[in-house]
Amino acid sequence: MPAIADPSDILANVQVAADAAFASGVFEDSIREVFQDFDDPEGIGFMYDEFEKRTVIAIVRFGPLPPLPSPATGEDKVAHFQIVYAVRAEFQGQGRGKRAVAAAVLRLKNELFRRGYKFLCLMAIVGNDNAPSQKLAAATIWPNPSDCIEGVSGLPAKRYLGVFALEPPAAETT
Repeated sequence: MPAIADPSDILANVQVAADAAFASGVFEDSIREVFQDFDDPEGIGFMYDEFEKRTVIAIVRFGPLPPLPSPATGEDKVAHFQIVYAVRAEFQGQGRGKRAVAAAVLRLKNELFRRGYKFLCLMAIVGNDNAPSQKLAAATIWPNPSDCIEGVSGLPAKRYLGVFALEPPAAETT
């Protein structure tokens, strides 16, 4: 039986791409984060990468899921994403994952609000054997998961499902 996918593989690939971007001058040494959208067969997805001294320390990915009806009106569309995240091993246990997920979710909420959405639904599927990711999902998405079976591996997992009302971004100070 296959294992639940490990997003740490994404982190390693992002580091290779970041190394090339630093070497070519696309990224400056002072870069701290990247947030951008990307095309996905299911629609638009979003990615967030956090850096420290040219090292990718955390990645967060939001993969699109089919839109849902609004809990408020039943008519407005709710942006619906599955979130995956990973923190480089040497930075785990320092609150870096919580900070990266919180920053990525805030950036996503602001972007979706600008695009006219009123609600965001986030879902994380975390393996039963991954206590650190369960703790992170409970702190950032929803504190009360439900039991589920992960779709690809068939292994028992926890589903964290949070719905957030979107508001105008806070004014940035200069």
